Amino acid sequence: MTVDMQLFEKFAGMIPALAERAQPPHMSDAERVEKARATFLANIDADMASEMESCIHCGHCADACHYYVPTQDPKYAPVRKFELLKRVYRRELSPLRWLHRLYTEDINADDLRKWQELVYDSCTECGRCAMICPMGINIAGMVNVMRQGLANAGIIPAEMMAMEQEQGAHGSIFGVGPTEMEQIVQDLSRKQGVEIPLNRDRADILVTTSGLDLLLYNDVLIATARIMNHLGESWTLRSDGFEAANFGLLSGYEKVQKAASERLIRAAEACGATTVIIPECGHAYPSMRWDAANLHGRQLPFRVLAISEYLGQKVKSGQLKLTPPGQGQEGHFPRSLQTRPPFGFDRRAPLGAGGTRSRLPRDGVAWRNELVLRRRRGCLPDRYRRRTAPEGLRYQDRAGRCHGRRFGGGHLRQLPAELHGGRAAGAVGQEHRIPGGTGGRGAAGNHALIKDQHHD
Repeated sequence: MTVDMQLFEKFAGMIPALAERAQPPHMSDAERVEKARATFLANIDADMASEMESCIHCGHCADACHYYVPTQDPKYAPVRKFELLKRVYRRELSPLRWLHRLYTEDINADDLRKWQELVYDSCTECGRCAMICPMGINIAGMVNVMRQGLANAGIIPAEMMAMEQEQGAHGSIFGVGPTEMEQIVQDLSRKQGVEIPLNRDRADILVTTSGLDLLLYNDVLIATARIMNHLGESWTLRSDGFEAANFGLLSGYEKVQKAASERLIRAAEACGATTVIIPECGHAYPSMRWDAANLHGRQLPFRVLAISEYLGQKVKSGQLKLTPPGQGQEGHFPRSLQTRPPFGFDRRAPLGAGGTRSRLPRDGVAWRNELVLRRRRGCLPDRYRRRTAPEGLRYQDRAGRCHGRRFGGGHLRQLPAELHGGRAAGAVGQEHRIPGGTGGRGAAGNHALIKDQHHD
């Protein structure tokens, strides 16, 4: 990967000025607390309540957190990061709420400001804590609900607020909107001598990118175009839906998150794409793969693949043959792609096929899956069993029904439909149990059960 250092330095110089562009909402402390509390209550459903009651305070999540491990500071323990959410649950919804109100403090504006650092600056929602949790608690999802509450209360880091407001108002990231995107792509295509189909009316695959990649890492787009053309794929980039980064998800502001995903959905539908490919962005993938259907309110007419996942499938099918490089190389995958289905198996295929060394630490995917299986097997009720599918963990009840993992964590049980509000629509060909709105209900209701044919 090559980077234009002059552009990089110019980009780095923009970061400090982002805070000055943010326009925080004006509201009293009482209004902030009420908005945060209302958001928490709206997102607590039966699954989340059971998970908050299931914590056994073992500390494994802390040992998996890359903020706690180097500091050993208890405030960075993952379970502490959703403490305000848990306090609202205990006081308002828990079976013993009458008792908890005697000794559980209500949340206040100072609490919200104090927790801003913990849920934004000290958590990437990577999902390591949820993967290692012996009780299958979806910690990353609850941290996202915390972000939603703080976002609605107007307590977001100023730099992130500026980016969220730019994407929400203009649909651009770092000033790269549809017009700028078209210019950059046309210049790249001409200079590199690579065909990059732009704004095609019909295509089977919609490739997405990011304004940051277009500005700094555009050789990634060139490499993607060469591979797609080599495979003879019917594909396109579209200026009306190219931005995969989603600062609505990052900030917790669902309105912007939905608007950003809707742009990609409309672009895919406009060209009849059956596959949408997401670049190597740890938050862009779960935003489209897990949340978009619930926020959209109906089934998506396409499947969502990370670019590495797509390449892995092509390598495994024999359509893409790689020549080993002269020397060993290492690949990197965003952690959030490794802690969610399909758990990185397809994504690692190009590395082995090309003679590239695929290195994972001891807490890598295979080891962690086995650890989770061993630990949780004793925690599950007797009538629920597990099996290991080729593409990751699934649940199988005695009726033979298979259930996929939740975003970030996992279920200890399959709750009756009446407890989780029925089923929302998901993406065509994708079966996994996912949360609406990343950590809570989302626009279409509670958790969705989605069919995933390409993981079977």
